[in-house]
Amino acid sequence: MRRAVLTTAFALCLSAPVWATPLAQPHAVPVKKGAAKIDTGIQWQVAPEKVEIFVDGKKIGLAGELKVTAVKPGKHAIRLVNGLDETEFEVSVKKGQLVPLQFEFTDE
Repeated sequence: MRRAVLTTAFALCLSAPVWATPLAQPHAVPVKKGAAKIDTGIQWQVAPEKVEIFVDGKKIGLAGELKVTAVKPGKHAIRLVNGLDETEFEVSVKKGQLVPLQFEFTDE
């Protein structure tokens, strides 16, 4: 499987890949589609819907279930798992910022 990033609009919010242990204390609160508005967090557009999403080492749900995840300002370790294929990176979120994260795992 090959993975492809759909857009680089959020590139400034991402830094080098995270291969070390997750950051201390998870601060993510998953929000299901249709839930209350969040002003500081990560907006998910991940495909396919069965991709497992982890923030700071904690599984927060499947891509098809999540729209936005509230996080505290700061750096967060993100891991996306699609069966045997996965990717990891770090996202920086500022107070009052919703970081759009678009990613798609593709077959090749």
